[in-house]
Amino acid sequence: MTPFSRTLLSHQPRTLPLSDHRMRHPRISKRVRRSLMGFVSFLVAGILLLEGIGLRPIFFLQRSFAGMGASFGRTISYLRTYDEFQKELSVLRERVASLSLTTLDAERLRRENDELRSLLSFTREEGAPYAIIPAQVIARSFDGARAEFVINKGTFDGLSEGSAVVVEDGILVGTIERTRTHLSIVRLLTDHRSRIASKILEPGTIGVSEGAKGSLLEFGFIPQQVEIQVDDLVFTSGLESNIPEGLVIGFITVVSTDDTQPFQRATIEPLVDARLYQTVGVIGRPSGL
Repeated sequence: MTPFSRTLLSHQPRTLPLSDHRMRHPRISKRVRRSLMGFVSFLVAGILLLEGIGLRPIFFLQRSFAGMGASFGRTISYLRTYDEFQKELSVLRERVASLSLTTLDAERLRRENDELRSLLSFTREEGAPYAIIPAQVIARSFDGARAEFVINKGTFDGLSEGSAVVVEDGILVGTIERTRTHLSIVRLLTDHRSRIASKILEPGTIGVSEGAKGSLLEFGFIPQQVEIQVDDLVFTSGLESNIPEGLVIGFITVVSTDDTQPFQRATIEPLVDARLYQTVGVIGRPSGL
């Protein structure tokens, strides 16, 4: 045998006996089996733990979040409903305001129509030799002493200073103080500067009605020997050129006497509150008279 042959033979793979193979394979299978059994046991324990205890917090959180979601949804729904309610309420308020304005306009027109009818009826029934010029009150001024309003008629319409201003069935409320082309200022009887020649039908006493404090007038220059009574009516005397006789001023509420004075005085309450009227009539002479 050559040296080369011996070298080859010395490097041949060594074959283990059959008994060695059988003893090594069982040791490997047991180790794997133990590992698999341990892993399976761990999984089973984990599943049981999750089923028994671990999932309860999860279910609790799930229920909590579900409750929060439902509550949040109800809140959003409430806010949406509230916003819609506010919009509907705003629309209803606008409708009510519109209806109120319509009602007020209708009431104002009705009153103006009634006031105008009363004025026209007064001139027809009395058959007086003067005409009524209707006018609308467009501005008012009332303070402690002054009582005036502005009407939409003036010299262009035939008005003149000093003319009587009446309402309803010939009830005097004031006189024209100043005139412009299309406007006039009316001084009411209750103005402290107002002076109207007046009389009481029975016993035929003549005096002067003057503006006093508040909404009252004073009837002065009544002789002491003349007997006047509460509730006596006071009329215009006709002694002023632009104010016809017989227009109603008011009625006596208080009589004041003083034996040391030559005249007695009385308090007059006007029949109407001139501040409430929108339509008035200015007494003027018919054309041709």
